[in-house]
Amino acid sequence: MTALQLRMREELVRRDFSESGLRTYLGAVEAFRQWLGKRLDHAGPDDMRRYHAYLLEERKLAKNTVVTQISAFAIPLCAGVEAPQHEGGSAVSQAAQDIACRAEP
Repeated sequence: MTALQLRMREELVRRDFSESGLRTYLGAVEAFRQWLGKRLDHAGPDDMRRYHAYLLEERKLAKNTVVTQISAFAIPLCAGVEAPQHEGGSAVSQAAQDIACRAEP
């Protein structure tokens, strides 16, 4: 497990996620890492868009499932981990961060 994934796990535990929730979110990040084939902190906005399209078009996942998968990437931001910055902004949209962070305990 990478340092980013460990930090994310800590944040999920702090937010009182169930074991099932932990598996879902950590599994989503690991699936993206494997699909990406490079370090997570090197992912950019285009990688996120391509992965989103891959989940919908090739994996044929339901929209709600895709939302859960993509939302997993906002959790590290709430844990104080900065998103990688790229020309054009953060790899994770402000909307995704807002969704993940709005229920801060």
